[in-house]
Amino acid sequence: MLALAAALALLAAGCGRIAKPLGWAAPVAEGDQLFVSLDHGAITAVSAADPPQPLWHFPQKDTRVSLTVKDGDNQSNPKAEKLKLEGIYGDPAATAGMVYITAYSGHVVAINRADGTGKWAAQLPGRIIGGALAEGGRVYAATNRGELFSLAADSGFVQWRRHVAGGVWSTPLLVNGLVVIAGMDGSVSAYDADGNRHWRERPAARGIAAALTLADGRLYAASFDQRVYALDPTTGKTLWRSAAADNWLWTPPVVSGGLVYAGSLDGTLYAFDAAAGDTIKWQHDLGEMLRSRPVVVNGTVIAGATDGRLLGFQAEDGTPLWEQAASGLPSEPNAPRGDLYAALLARQNAVYFITERSRGNDSLYVFDVSARTVREVKLQ
Repeated sequence: MLALAAALALLAAGCGRIAKPLGWAAPVAEGDQLFVSLDHGAITAVSAADPPQPLWHFPQKDTRVSLTVKDGDNQSNPKAEKLKLEGIYGDPAATAGMVYITAYSGHVVAINRADGTGKWAAQLPGRIIGGALAEGGRVYAATNRGELFSLAADSGFVQWRRHVAGGVWSTPLLVNGLVVIAGMDGSVSAYDADGNRHWRERPAARGIAAALTLADGRLYAASFDQRVYALDPTTGKTLWRSAAADNWLWTPPVVSGGLVYAGSLDGTLYAFDAAAGDTIKWQHDLGEMLRSRPVVVNGTVIAGATDGRLLGFQAEDGTPLWEQAASGLPSEPNAPRGDLYAALLARQNAVYFITERSRGNDSLYVFDVSARTVREVKLQ
């Protein structure tokens, strides 16, 4: 409970105050579009052209959406309502025709990719910190109360709900046809499309806030108990647990080239041996908290510190390669900051990211990995 209380305090600090959460959803690419949360509680669709161009913004000032679920209950006569979305922490989930967002206010919203109009909204009891999973005509989302919901993708109606953990902050993940979810009680569990539980294990001593990672036939989890866990994706049994880091592991594990990369809240980037995990191959102190998921591009691990710096390391041995200021800090004391909380997005030879400053300026930053230059793209 103390760890969870401290985590809530950290979440509040990251968003200014818990009564007004801001969110730090990462940019997401699907086909020829990017989906970016430039305004707190809103999402913008952007073309993946060069330069990127805005396509639509949701919600607009007078946007009303059919509220098909209220406080977790299906509505027999849904009404179009004006949504008051709070911070978007979970990454958007995009399909061929729709994009689904979750909000700290407890909303799951289905948006048409073609024009940005809302199709339906479901308001669930509790807060939603993770993103949604869209799969097989269902949309799955979990709340901080520990409930996993299955919603009909065409209407948002609740198909089933299950209590899965003592609180959930992570995003559901599809693994071998099952919906797998991690909990703030250190548990990981798997459910089928009908809500039947196939397995549940508790590998970690503390909460797993970050999204799970499926790579090379293993399921990886990073925990507040300062360790990474490799799990058997068919049973959830622990295959290995890593050597201990110096602080909570906050970022989702990134697996590449036989190594597992994870960042801690004390600002250290770790590379663990993917074969056994008990060996820390290398580690580097970034000097600031590391809350943004790193990426690997052309043999370089790129990490973003919360003070807005991008740092590059040789993936194999951790040799420092370069350091780049993500964005200049504004001179006005009350202007949005350059803080980097959202995960990085690697696409071809570029890294897309947003900061607290870019949210206030309606800007998307694009880092050219080869040239090591940052370009600010205005999306107003």
